Amino acid sequence: MSVTFQEQRLSWRSFAAGSAVSLFVHGMLFLAMTFAIRGCQKASSGQPGGETFREVGLFIVDGAEYGEAESGMQNGAGADEETRDVPSASETTVAEPSENPTNTPSPDRSAVPTDAPDVGNLLGSATASENGDSQQEVPRLIGPGLQAGSSSGGASGGSSVIQPAEAGGAKKLGGVGGPGETTFMNIVGVGKSFVYVIDTSSSMDGGRIRMAKTQLKASLRLLQPNQKFAVLFYNEYIEKLKLRKVAEQPMYFASDVNKQLALQQIETITPDHGTDHFPALQEALALKPDVIYFLTDGEEPSLSPAELRDVQALAGTTTIHVIKFGDGRVTTTTTSWLEKLARQCSGEFRELEVGR
Repeated sequence: MSVTFQEQRLSWRSFAAGSAVSLFVHGMLFLAMTFAIRGCQKASSGQPGGETFREVGLFIVDGAEYGEAESGMQNGAGADEETRDVPSASETTVAEPSENPTNTPSPDRSAVPTDAPDVGNLLGSATASENGDSQQEVPRLIGPGLQAGSSSGGASGGSSVIQPAEAGGAKKLGGVGGPGETTFMNIVGVGKSFVYVIDTSSSMDGGRIRMAKTQLKASLRLLQPNQKFAVLFYNEYIEKLKLRKVAEQPMYFASDVNKQLALQQIETITPDHGTDHFPALQEALALKPDVIYFLTDGEEPSLSPAELRDVQALAGTTTIHVIKFGDGRVTTTTTSWLEKLARQCSGEFRELEVGR
């Protein structure tokens, strides 16, 4: 009995000794691991144990195909080319309206018409309003103009309000490289470039200059951005229309900004001095436009036969339409040099009764 009891005591002592050794070993391992983890946080980058620890999480986004799951990541952070920035709510700012807006005018696209006003609605006497409107009855001779190169008997009739349309088999107005139409004094012009030669001698004062300005502005509004224009105001001198804040050019593209600037400059023109037609025609032809609109209220000084031949030689393929403002009186039964000028340059001649 005593022997059995002694064996049990020895067994418990062995168990206790083994447990103590095991606890000591595990305690030492725990301390070693603790110091190792703390060493990772304290060491600098590039040294053993010096890796930077970051918080890592996972999230699931619907539509993970085609790179959609990477939406919201920084540029270059995702593996898909569609990775893009999505600013947070705190980074999004709303621009407040400026208390001191600039005075730079911007073109009013809504004011650009789709057709030109009928000349007949604008004809008036010296009592016409400042914008050139009039209540005078429309003379019967006013009607739609013909296309360049058409004979006088080829008018197709129809409404006297001329609208832009396709021309020469080209695309619609504004199509790249295609010619287009505009109208001035109810005469249709077809081409890519237009020059307006406007008489501003003293006899054009009053209703005539108002009519000229109104029709000129309406014609410019019909031009498309791929078309070019120039305006020459002439009397004894020539004043070429120059656009403010735009580099001077032989001809300007008919952009919205350029047209708006041109409309402003046209209003500053005032009639004065006498008349000299030939130099103005020469300068217009030097620009080599497709169409020239030539407006005057006087035949004197007339162009000589030699000067008419010079104009014809310079014109080449340029069409010259001629408009004369008159008072309705017939002074001669012979063909005027203005009619000859239009005829020899494949253009139209039109005489309008417009009061001063």
